[in-house]
Amino acid sequence: MKQGFTWKFLIIFIVLLLAIWQISYTIKFMGLTEQQKAKMDPVKLSRLENRAIHLGLDLSGGMHIILEVDKSKLR
Repeated sequence: MKQGFTWKFLIIFIVLLLAIWQISYTIKFMGLTEQQKAKMDPVKLSRLENRAIHLGLDLSGGMHIILEVDKSKLR
C-alpha cells in the first residue's frame, strides 16, 4: 500500500471509532424505559444524559409551522 493511503485509512478508521463511541451513549439513553430510568442511580443517569446527543426540535417533533399567502393584498 502507498503511504498516503495508509494515513487516510487510519484517520477514517479513528474518526469512525470515535463516532461509534459517542453514539453509544445516545443509544443507551434512548433505549431506557421510564421504569429503568427511575431505578438508575441519579448521578449515573445524569451523566449518561449529558453524554448523549441532544435532538433538536426538528428531530424531536417539537414544532409545526404552516405559512399561508394573504391573497387579498395581491394585485
